[in-house]
Amino acid sequence: MDLFQATAQLFGSFLTLIPFALTSIFYLLYWLPLVSAPSATTLLFKCLPIVFLWLFVIRQGIHKSYNRRILGGLVFSCVGDALLVYDDRYFVQGLLAFAVAHGLYSMAFGLRPLRAKVGGTLGVVALVSYSFLYPVLPGVLTWLGFFYSVMLFVMVWCAFARADRYAAKRKTHLAWAGMWVVGGILFWLSDFVLAWNAFRSRLPGGNYIVMVTYYAAQLG
Repeated sequence: MDLFQATAQLFGSFLTLIPFALTSIFYLLYWLPLVSAPSATTLLFKCLPIVFLWLFVIRQGIHKSYNRRILGGLVFSCVGDALLVYDDRYFVQGLLAFAVAHGLYSMAFGLRPLRAKVGGTLGVVALVSYSFLYPVLPGVLTWLGFFYSVMLFVMVWCAFARADRYAAKRKTHLAWAGMWVVGGILFWLSDFVLAWNAFRSRLPGGNYIVMVTYYAAQLG
């Protein structure tokens, strides 16, 4: 496949993501500033962009194990989104749903090549990030937060590995490879800001940072 064909394929894929983009923009610009109390309508508008990503993945074909695992990750992410709408009651359950999602994403990406230096660097970042949150995590979240950090760290590491493997085989697909890496990093940023907002202190525009980086990460 030459560069022109790869670019055309990429553009065609972007067109099928228009419903995701429109519902994300609606939630971020219209619904998020207006509504703070949990409700079924908030749950619907928050989850709808991820549902459109389900449809995008299904259109790519679920006969491949990679697509099935990504779809599974999106489904569990949607469950986590719904639970975190009611985070005062279901925060732990939402965290576990996202941990399963990260496990599925990791299985989809794989860990070849190993890239030990990348893994080591990401591991240090994960430990430092967790150390900022550990003193303020209540009860069960002290160890559950560590477990979640490990799952997230492994997912980001696997994203780097898949990007490296994919770019090496298909040099015209560098844009796709970069999206996996950026998506993994944005997922980490979204989760870190969410935890900081919940347990440390409210950041100005924190909810926007969480949701913008989250939707962008899922797109990656």
